[in-house]
Amino acid sequence: MSLPAAQTLPSWLKPFTSFFLWWPRVNRDTTRADVMAGLTGALVALPQGVAFATIAGMPPEYGLYAGMIPAIIAALFGSSWHLVSGPTTAASIVLFSVLSPHAEPGSAQYVSLALTLTFMVGIIQLIMGLAKLGTPSSEGYPRPFRSEQLCGGAADPRSAPGYQSDFIF
Repeated sequence: MSLPAAQTLPSWLKPFTSFFLWWPRVNRDTTRADVMAGLTGALVALPQGVAFATIAGMPPEYGLYAGMIPAIIAALFGSSWHLVSGPTTAASIVLFSVLSPHAEPGSAQYVSLALTLTFMVGIIQLIMGLAKLGTPSSEGYPRPFRSEQLCGGAADPRSAPGYQSDFIF
């Protein structure tokens, strides 16, 4: 099966077909490495997803969906070979705190509200990505203002903004 060259595609279609760029580099060795990386990642990410779904007030199986589906979509349509996706503690807590006053956690109404909210956030993120608004937020601001730096500081003081040390951790 021959894939069309990425250069022959219309410019509006290129962001959705990045797998055409990496598909020719797939071989037996890379497939084996990808399978091992996938299994290793799944051993960590899937139980974590179940825990995060529980924190968010969702049925545990939704954590499995949240761990697998974004990774598959991002692997096909993303531009990065190094990918981190799936639920996070902060997102789970925010979802729970926003939705629990409106519906009983774990109920069908709660799940419906959660899916609607996450779909709306996904649409906003898609629009921001298509408008190229992700680059200024990650590169245009000083390091202490990046969200991962601030969230990291809460978990590990060594990664907090302004932390200086002569030790190598």
